[in-house]
Amino acid sequence: MKHLLKDYSIIITGPGGTGKDTICNSLMKDPYNLKKIVRYTSRSPRDNEIDDIDYHFINPKKYRFYVNNKDFIFFSEYNMIVNGLYKTVGYGTKIDDFDRGTVSVVSMKELEKIFINNLDNCFREKNTFIIYLYVDKDSRIKKMIERGDEESEVLRRAEDDEKWIKIILFYKKG
Repeated sequence: MKHLLKDYSIIITGPGGTGKDTICNSLMKDPYNLKKIVRYTSRSPRDNEIDDIDYHFINPKKYRFYVNNKDFIFFSEYNMIVNGLYKTVGYGTKIDDFDRGTVSVVSMKELEKIFINNLDNCFREKNTFIIYLYVDKDSRIKKMIERGDEESEVLRRAEDDEKWIKIILFYKKG
C-alpha cells in the first residue's frame, strides 16, 4: 500500500545539532519509504560520512558551476573554520532532485532566501511540508562537538543560528 506521504515533499530545517538527519533517516524507513535528497557540498567529508549517501562531495569549482548554472533550488555558503583555517563551503540541493516522495534537510538560511524572494510557489506545486526543529542552544553545541565538529566552529554556528531562528519565527508569524 502506498503511504500518503509519497504525495508530498518534506523539508526538514532547524539549527545545527537539532536532529534533522535523524528525522530524515526515519522518514526513509517503513512505513514512509521516502527518498532522501542527497545534497551537494564543497566541504570535505567528516570521518563518519560516505560520499553519495550523506552528501555528494564535490570540489569548489564544480559547486560554483552548479550555482552559476542555476542547478540548485536551495544553496548556501558559509565561512567555516576547517583545520584552523577559514574556508568558504557551499551546500546545495539540485532542482531535479526536489520532487514528491522526497525528504530533504535544508538550512534555515536557504529557507529564508526562498521566503524573501517569494519562490515558495514550488512548495505548493510539490505539496511540500516544512518541518522546523528546535533544540536549546547548549544541547545543540554538545551534539555538534560530540560528532567531531571543531569547537570554535560550533560556537560560531550556534551564535549564527540564533539569528536565523529569529528570522524563521518572524516569517512563521507573518
